[in-house]
Formats: sequence, C-alpha cells, structure tokens
Amino acid sequence: MSKRRATKWILGLALVAGIAGGVLLLQRAPVAWVSDPAAIRPWSERSELLNPVRSVPPTINSNLLQSLTIITNETGTLRITHDEPDRNEHEHLAWQVVEADDSQHADLGAGGLTLEYVGVAYGPPDQGRDDGYSLRLDAHFFRPDGTPFEAEDYQRCELDDWDRKLRYRDGIPAVEIGLKLEGVDGYEFMGLKAFDARTHAPIQGGGFSHGGSRDRYAIETSLAIWHPAPIELVLDLAVGPPEVFEFPAKPGAFQGFPGGAIALAAGIDGDERSWSSSSDGKQTTVTVRFEENERQPQCSLIFLCFPAAHPAPFEFELLNEQGEVLPSAGGGSSSAMAIKSARAKLSEVATVRLLYYPNQRRVLFRLPALPGLPAENANVANLFDLHVPYVAIRYEHDLQEWVQDVLQLKVDASSRPNFPPGTFPMAFTNTTAADLFQVWMDHQPQGMIARVNAETQTLEVRKSGAMALLERLREWFAGKFQ
Repeated sequence: MSKRRATKWILGLALVAGIAGGVLLLQRAPVAWVSDPAAIRPWSERSELLNPVRSVPPTINSNLLQSLTIITNETGTLRITHDEPDRNEHEHLAWQVVEADDSQHADLGAGGLTLEYVGVAYGPPDQGRDDGYSLRLDAHFFRPDGTPFEAEDYQRCELDDWDRKLRYRDGIPAVEIGLKLEGVDGYEFMGLKAFDARTHAPIQGGGFSHGGSRDRYAIETSLAIWHPAPIELVLDLAVGPPEVFEFPAKPGAFQGFPGGAIALAAGIDGDERSWSSSSDGKQTTVTVRFEENERQPQCSLIFLCFPAAHPAPFEFELLNEQGEVLPSAGGGSSSAMAIKSARAKLSEVATVRLLYYPNQRRVLFRLPALPGLPAENANVANLFDLHVPYVAIRYEHDLQEWVQDVLQLKVDASSRPNFPPGTFPMAFTNTTAADLFQVWMDHQPQGMIARVNAETQTLEVRKSGAMALLERLREWFAGKFQ
C-alpha cells in the first residue's frame, strides 16, 4: 500500500472514530424535553366521543350460531371458538350526550344521576399492605368541589371502613367516583373515560372495577394525572324502563332485541373460577374454567352477542320453571361473548330473561381538578418535572405506558428498549417523570435520541443523524476491506 493511500485510510479511520465519539457524547448530553401541560393533544378521541355519530344499524343474522366452529367440554374446562361477527366498528348505539350542571347533577330524561364524591389514594409501600399486585391504602375523600369529607359525608354516602380503602397500582393515583341515581328504573353501566380538560389527553390508566345498589354506584379506577388540571369524566350508561325479552335456556336459542341479537351457545354445571379469551382477528376462543361446588350448586350460561357483548345496554336474569329469578353468581363479558352464572343446577334453569335498557346516555362531568395531589406539582410548567411519590413497574410494556400516559405524549419509537433479564419488577420512590423516561431511554439501542414534536404532541425516538452516518461509513469501510 502506498504512503498516500495509507494516509487516507488513517484519516478515514480517524473520522469514523471521531464520529463515534461524538455519537457517545451526544447520547450522554442532557436534552431539554418539554411536555406542555396546556397544549391540545390532536390525537385525542375526546371530540369523537362527545360528538357521537350513529352508524347504520347492523344487519342481524338469525343464524348467529353458525359461526360457532368448535365447542369442547373437557373436565373442568369449556372452550368455545367462534368467528368474529361482521359488525360495524363505528358507534352502533343511539347515544345522547348529557352535561351535568354546576351541582354535578345530570338529567337523564328517565331519572337523574349525581356525582357525590371523589376518593384519591397514593403513597409508598410503608403506607399500605402490598398484596403482590397493588397497595390497599386509606383514601382521602372529597366533595366534587374539592372540599374534604367530614364524618356526616361518609354516613350520607354509606362508606364504611373497607370502602374507604383503594388499590394504588401502576404508579398513578387510585380514584373512586361515587354516583347517586334518582328515579331510574334499572340501569347498566357501560364504561368510563377520563380526559385532561385542557389538553384533551386521555388520563384513565388501566381498567376499572365497579359495583353498587339500586340507587348508588361506585367506580374504582386510576387516573394518570399528578398535577392540578381540570378533569372531564365521560360516563356511559343505559337506563330503563327496560324492555323485557324471554327465551328458553337451551343451547341454540336465539333472541333479537332493538339493534342486536343474542344466541345461547352453551351451559355448564360448576363454579366458574375464571375465563379468558384470545383472538387472531378472524376467530375468538373463549376458555371457561370451572369446578364443582359441593356446598352450593352453581351453573353458567355462555352467550354469543351481536353486535357486541361489551359494552352492551342489557343484562341477563336466569329463571326457574316457576318463573322465579335464580340467585345471581356474577358474570362477565368480552368482545362478542357474555357469561351469566346462577346459584343453581343447570337443570333448574328454564328461561333466560334479557333486560334491554333503551335510553343510552353519555354523561359529562367536569371537575376543577383531582384533589389531594402532591403539593410539589401545584405549579408545574413541564410534565417531565412531575414529582411522583412512588412507582412500581411490573413489566417492560408498563414502563412505556406509564411514560406515555403521565407525559400525555404518544410514543413514536423506531426501536424497542432492550432490558436484561431480571430487570423487572422495579420500583422508584420520590422520583420524576423525566427520571423514568431516562430509564426507558437508557435501554434503547446506542445512538437513539428522543425529541418532543410540539405540533403532533408525540415523543419521537429515532436514530441520530450522526449514528446513521457512522453506520453508513462502517458499511463503506467494510466493503473496502473485503
């Protein structure tokens, strides 16, 4: 090799080394990430939710059960596979949007609904019992205007000591919403969504649990909000008077109702212990696990529902030969399948009663802020600076979801982080949103950088320009040496 050519190689290698060093320095340099707590998030579904457009009612196929392709009944397990119903993905219900007044009362046209209280709980492990999944903490309860509860408020809302504890999980505040119904002839809760009223970002984290009585209803969930921002709660429910339909409790029985249909797929004897579903986009398999209950007979009926089993404006009752309602043992729904259980033998169930609630209401409650949040976040101007007292992350995807929900930024990443085995679970005390995002970025491939796109309100994670150039140079040198 000539001296001139060798000099070129040395200079080229020095250039590559310099770029590589620059990449490493850039990766370690501090980056000013900013998430504006007032900017509108254009990707939010809030506008569509509050301005529902009903699609053409779907065509109901009276041969609904033709889509059942496999039914296997093994010892302790029932598996049902069905084709996904050809249903319209748009709204198929006649939603009427109702806004609550300043007293947090909503006129449903068939009764009324009032927001009575909000409960909030969060804290480190030493403040509650860790059951391996969540912390059950004493909650602080407030009236909708943010003033703390007094003794008479607990009595008025029928909250005993157990009801005053909430499950804190996922590193975002646990929240309970208490509702009172007046003059309502039956109802079915169908869903809850929550938004930051300024940014329109969805702030509900994970799912929710709910339950109640004839005139009171409580929803326990978690809200990804650590700063005092105004909040919008959007509650879906259907109210009566119900339209009643009855059909025989025999597999293959079919019953239509306004805008939909039900078919009884199967029935089993035994105590339903759990059920799950999986789908490949074309077919769904529902697996029900059950066992005999020697002390109390129990049975379950499984229904295929069109256009959906959840959310759906109906509920089931199971009747015996005398027309008496059998004691309920719970139930559930997922996609197109619903299950209803009763404390009786399957042979005792003669009739299925479908209660359809025709008045579908989407109720909007506005709160000035979620009360009781950390004082450090009172005047936060950048959501990356949010103070968080305690976060427990169980799985890798939980970390990205936490970052996305709390920062109110859609993550748009061209790569995935690489966490070594044993990284999770992980916990953080008295941390910030920026710290957790940095943990996520530290496990990205070398040369990845993050920037906030203020126009789209997304968090873009891309290969840096220097790293891309370095890789091209590496490829060029590799070709030359070969």
